[in-house]
Parts: sequence; structure tokens; C-alpha cells
Amino acid sequence: MIDVVPSRRPQIQKMWLFMRQTVIPEEEDIVHFRRLRDVVGTIQTRLLQQNVNSHHVAAIANNPQSQPLDLCVKHPPQPSVSASHAKPKRKHTAPCVNNILNPQPSTSRLQPTAPIVPCVNNLNSEPSTSALQPLSDQVGRGVPQRFSVLSEGERLIKKFNLTAQQLMIKFNNAESNEAPLEWLKKSLAALINYVTKRRSVSDRIGLMLTNSEFPDNPLGFSFRRVDQLNANVMLKTLEKVMQSNRTFFASAALRIDVSLITLPNGQGRKRMTGVTFAAFSQQKHGIILINNDDTLCLARALATALAFRNNDPEFELMRAGFPIQGQRAEALCVAADVDLSAGGTIEHIRQFQDYLTDFTIVVYNHRLGKTTYFEGPRSPQRQVLNLIFENDHYNVITSLTSAFSCGYFCESCRIRMSRREQHKNCKYICPCCHTTPPCNKDAENIKCAACNRDFRGLECYRYHKDQNLCTKVRRCRACLTTVWKEKKPHKCGVKRCITCQADRPIRHLCYMAKNTPDQKKLSKDFVFVFYDFECRQDDQFENRGDTFVHVPNLCVAQQLCKSCIKTNTDINILCDKCGPRQHIFKQDPVNELLNFVSTLARKNRDVVAIAHNSKGYDSIFILKEMMKTPSAWNPEIIATGTKITSLSSAIFSAVCLSL
Repeated sequence: MIDVVPSRRPQIQKMWLFMRQTVIPEEEDIVHFRRLRDVVGTIQTRLLQQNVNSHHVAAIANNPQSQPLDLCVKHPPQPSVSASHAKPKRKHTAPCVNNILNPQPSTSRLQPTAPIVPCVNNLNSEPSTSALQPLSDQVGRGVPQRFSVLSEGERLIKKFNLTAQQLMIKFNNAESNEAPLEWLKKSLAALINYVTKRRSVSDRIGLMLTNSEFPDNPLGFSFRRVDQLNANVMLKTLEKVMQSNRTFFASAALRIDVSLITLPNGQGRKRMTGVTFAAFSQQKHGIILINNDDTLCLARALATALAFRNNDPEFELMRAGFPIQGQRAEALCVAADVDLSAGGTIEHIRQFQDYLTDFTIVVYNHRLGKTTYFEGPRSPQRQVLNLIFENDHYNVITSLTSAFSCGYFCESCRIRMSRREQHKNCKYICPCCHTTPPCNKDAENIKCAACNRDFRGLECYRYHKDQNLCTKVRRCRACLTTVWKEKKPHKCGVKRCITCQADRPIRHLCYMAKNTPDQKKLSKDFVFVFYDFECRQDDQFENRGDTFVHVPNLCVAQQLCKSCIKTNTDINILCDKCGPRQHIFKQDPVNELLNFVSTLARKNRDVVAIAHNSKGYDSIFILKEMMKTPSAWNPEIIATGTKITSLSSAIFSAVCLSL
């Protein structure tokens, strides 16, 4: 070993003591330092691949004195500008922790060494004028672009209200004056802002990052609120992944799979295109519209439904929207400890359900009752509070048959029927006494002497007596067929044939009957609408250079009523019965055409819209527009392969046909 000069020995001893007093890392801290340094080492490798100078790459270490993360920047030695070329003086500064963990042994005391550069501690401290301080993003040329989008696709899954996005991105080079950790944090923050733009903070988001070289080891983030996903959360997960997969970001491109779920949030009624809810329910006495200027429509609807079920003497005042409705709603929120300042979501409905233990809350989100948004626990002792949710607004249902335009509505199957006896095979209803839930099939059978039917135990037998089913349903003693007592008498072995439209033997052979005109239907008023779409092709389809999307930008529609067919054949002459004969839509052609057709149909008319090649072209645009709000239109199609032969709406009497 080469000894040092005796004159410099005290100075080196003093420096060594200073180093020991300044940094005394423990074994646990050293492991943590090296793990973080490995993470940034991977980033350093990627930056070097992108031709970034090595002196711009930082190493991360942790200050043992409970301070924030340190940034150690090592600059290349600067040439001396002294005229005499004298050797510059060395400053005695605190050594970098990174050098202490992995000291580089010197082979000669005469070998020149790089100057020790002090650490820039505490990234969150006040800005310094030192050359080592990272500069701001705004350098007179705008905010730097953090990443580039190579491809992007999006798909909406209506059933779950989920938007699935898939992006291929490439992170851009770091700024010359930007530290790697800060670059990574800002890049992740920019990515989060990009995928969550125009999203509410209450929406749920899930992310998955996949490297094409390691498809079996994706980096996933579970579903959480949008405001709970930030760069720090991603960095924590990133640190764990980088320990086992240090080349995760070495690839030039990453695939980002984003899943966004928009939770319904009831606040107040919003303007809705297409068939409005007010127009749909204007002739329905079974729906109470909640008119409010606050965010308490959920509490107002529940308070009104409670008054209806309890036969409250002030129900009519609440139905009309008097101030007592708001007072009851506020009292209900206080009693249930529910805050509706930001609107009512499914979480708030659960809280109300936990408070209202004697009631079952059911929220329908379809105009024909096909689907429910929320359904609480059911029991014979609980009364049901029926609400309907649409366009971020809650209303009250007092009669399901009136609201859903049917003679009988099965709450369990959510099926509309004109008569109850048509719904015979419901698995949620007892086939013997017609109660919900079904009676125990393993109970001892009891036979009724009056109707000749078997029942599942004593309770089932009593239910059928209480509901007067014994006088309505019986079983034939000869053929053992269960029949409803109707006006016409029962004949054994005879059943009504839907093909012959007459009573025939059960196993008879028949032919298709002649088509007889329906005089009742022909006597009803009708309107023909002949339309055609013109489209532009300027937008690429999913960033494909050779495929473009058809976007309608013009629609011309001409109408023809029963009176026009007989007397008026000139399209420019105004009809006294149906009004203007020709209409041109330019702003939003598809939506404007649907509104026009629905307006004609609401005047107690059957509307038949016809277009040339509608099955393969025009009907596609109409169906796509309807599926934006399927509950408002409830489209029904008859398709031949991918061709739409007939497109109709169950909400109003209108059908689109193809020539």
C-alpha cells in the first residue's frame, strides 16, 4: 500500500471523521437505497438508449436523517480557465451517499479523481439559483410532450356502462435539465390526465400496462376512484415490479388497457336528446315526476314513495312538489346519515336501504322495466318502493302496470304480460298458489276438493283460498288439464290453434291460413316518411390510414299521410293534415330525423320510414344513434345476417323499412 504524504495525513483523518458523522447508514437503509437505485438504473439505461448524455442521469438515495429523497447529479469535470493553469482547489463537501454504498477503490494516489459534487437534497424545497437545480417545465416553448400516442381504440359496453380503451404509447425523451425521477412522475401524471379527461372524480378506473416483450407480466392497477389514482400510487407499484423486471420500460412502446366505469349519479334532470322522459310519461298516471333545483332528487323520490306506501295525508302535497317534499327529503337524509351534496349514487341507495329496514328499494333503469339498477332484499313483510332512474334523475313509480304499459308485470322476471294467466312458468312464483317466493315443494301435498288441485302444504292451500284462485283455476277431472275458468266451456282434447285461429284437436294437421286484412289497424291514421342520408368520409377508423368512417352530414325527409296520397301529390304544397311535406336536417341529421319521426308518432299515428338500401346503410346510423340511449328508444330489429330488414321502436309506433 502506498502511504500518503505526512503533511496531508491530519487533513484526510479530519475528512474521514466528517464523513462518518455525516452519513452512517444502517443495513436496512442500504437495502432500500440499492433497490431505489436499481429502479432509476433501469430508467438510466433507457435514456442512454435514446442518446441522452450520461451526466443528465441521476441516482436516487434516501437521506438517513428522515428527509425526502435526494437527487445526486454528477457533472463532468469542467476545464480550468486560469491563465496559469493552476490546479483548482477542491471543496470539502458532504459526500454523496451513492458513493459511500459502492466506493470505488483508487489504484494510485497520483491518479486524478473527479471532484465531489454535493447532493441536491429535498426536491420539494425552495428553488435555488444553483446550476444543479432542475428548471421549470415552462422554458418559453410550452409544456414538454411526455409521450406519443401510436394507436388508440375505444369500445363502449352498454350493459355495464364500461368504456374500454387501448392505447399504444411511446415515452418521449427527458428534458436535458430534468431528473429521471421527476421525468417519470410527470410522465405518469400526464398519462393519467390523458385517459381520465372529461371524467368525473367519482368514476372507477382500472389500468394495465403491458410490455410486448413480457406479455405474461403486466403491471396492473385495480379499480378505484379516478381521484385516487395518481403518479405516486403508480410509482409504488412500479417499484415492486422493477425489482423482478428491470427492463420493463426498455421497450420502445407500451400497451395501456384502460377500463372506466361511469356510475349513475342522480342530481337533477338534464336536457336529453331523442324521446324525452317527460314526453314518454305525459300520459302515464303511474309515474310521479320529481321537479327539483337541488341534488336531492333521490331523497325526494324516496320520501314521496314512503308517503304513498304509508297512505300519508300529505301525499298529494308531496306529489305536487310542495315545499314539504324537500323538508321530508332533508329529514330522511339526516336520519339515514346520507350526504347528497354531489348527487345520489348506488352507494347512497344502499345507505337508505340499510336505514329503511321495513321497505325494499327497487330502482328501474329501463322504460319498459327490463332491467334494474338496484334491488334490495325482498320478503313478504317488506313493502316495495319503486323508483325509475334515467338521465341522472330519479322519479317515483306508483303503478308498475301503468308505468310499463301492460296489464300484468312480473316483478321477479321483469316481464310484461297482458294477463296474469299468460305468465304460467315463472320460476319465482309458486305454480299452485301464485305467491312469491315459491312454496316448499317437499312439503306434504294437500288436495282441494273444490278445484281438484294439489298444494304444497297448509300455507300454500290457505293462500289459494285467500286470493280466490279456487274460483278462477281448476283441474279437469277427466283429462287432468289445468284451465282458467273463462267464458267458453272447456272441451277435453281440444285446444285453440294459433295457425287456424280456431279450436282444433291437439294433434291435428293444418295449413297456413290466408292473410286477412286487419280493418282496425287499417282504419288507424298513418304517415309514410321517405328519407336519405348523405355522408362524409374524413375521419380515419381507429387510426387506420386506409379506412374511413361514414359520418352523416345531411338528411332529406319527405312525408306522406293518408290525405296526401289521395289529394296532394306535389311535395311543395302544404298539407292541411300533416303540415310541411319536406324536411332538411343539417346539424345532427340522425338525431333530428329520430326526433321528427317520434313527433309524428306521438300524434296517435303509425309511422313507416322507408329508405333505399336502408338494411345495409341508413338503418345502421339510426340503430347506432338509438343505442346511445337504448332505454329511451328500446329498438327492436329483424335482421337477415348483418342486414337490418326492419328496425322499430317499442316506445312509439314507428318502423324503418328498406326498399
